[in-house]
Amino acid sequence: MCETRYRLLAAVLCLPLLVRGGDAGAAADYGTALRVATWNLKWFGHPKHPRTSAHLSGMASEVASWGVHVLAFQEVAVTRLGPSGEPRSYAMDELVTILSDEYGQSWEYWIHKGKGEQHLGFLWRVDQVELVASPIYGLKSKAADNVLTTKKGKKKHKKMTPWPRIPVIAHVRAGEGLTDFTLINVHLKAAEHKYGKDSFWETRRAASESLAEWIEKIWDPPSPKPKKIKPSKKAKPGKLKKKALPPPAGMTMYGAPFPVFAPFLQTTKAVIGSVLSHLDPDLAVLGDFNAPVHADLDAEPLIGLGMHFLGGGEATHKSGAALDRVLVSLPMGEEHALSMGSTPAGQAFAISGPGAKGGSDHHLVSFTVAVRADDD
Repeated sequence: MCETRYRLLAAVLCLPLLVRGGDAGAAADYGTALRVATWNLKWFGHPKHPRTSAHLSGMASEVASWGVHVLAFQEVAVTRLGPSGEPRSYAMDELVTILSDEYGQSWEYWIHKGKGEQHLGFLWRVDQVELVASPIYGLKSKAADNVLTTKKGKKKHKKMTPWPRIPVIAHVRAGEGLTDFTLINVHLKAAEHKYGKDSFWETRRAASESLAEWIEKIWDPPSPKPKKIKPSKKAKPGKLKKKALPPPAGMTMYGAPFPVFAPFLQTTKAVIGSVLSHLDPDLAVLGDFNAPVHADLDAEPLIGLGMHFLGGGEATHKSGAALDRVLVSLPMGEEHALSMGSTPAGQAFAISGPGAKGGSDHHLVSFTVAVRADDD
């Protein structure tokens, strides 16, 4: 049923996508697989957690050596504003410069400045893919009741919002427009060791429930209520009937040209509205799930939509826990499976070595997606 529902969405209108840095279509060399990654960069760019030039070079090496095209990142500090007032990061600027100077790659990034000092966003190769992003609004945020046990065995209750950090969404297109998919980047509430490894699982579960409900409303919207038909009124003499407005310039079906926006126009209400009204059947929810134990239980509402984790729960953190995960829909899983035939054995889903050389205690986790196969 889920797979059928996903496939029915192929007729949805194509979103306007943001292109930066020239033509990202015909001239790009994708090979046969696109690599998508997630990485918690651990207070990246924060003045109290400075990175050395060696750290930055190590991070650039990780991204470039794995052939990453799109990176969903967590825990990046906003340290400046761009020309249009958009959140920017000096540290991310330096990383992009190294990737350009040392590896000849053109990159851009986008950050959503939410509450606190740890922010989420995307980094992508503008010569390889097209991407537009937005924070996700409209998620239910009823506080979760966490039952916590202290080291002395006493139980206490603590209520907490499911989303200490608002998730962000990106629509990605590559391979002359034949490959398109949606990414949702999350950073869920971490367990606190004084209460045990599974502490605050109720908050993580509540986040999964609200995100699953939001996804399902777009994938399977409720039927509209029937409208009462009013008797038609004859047009008065001298008055012209209003003509339907033409569709917005550039809004076309899949496979047709799409508009090119000026840089950072994605922050406007119109673009955010377009991003949040669409969800490709090829969907991956990825990021720091912060679930050292029973991740399947925490993410059960998303799994109930037909999604599944990639990998077998291998360690993604220096503690040995599998905190950084990738959940994919059935169609996205098919695209991932197709990519395996052209990817070196054991690398279609991969976890890098210790991230210490980049200054993070998390590893970079990546997976491949088949390109130039018309998935719509």
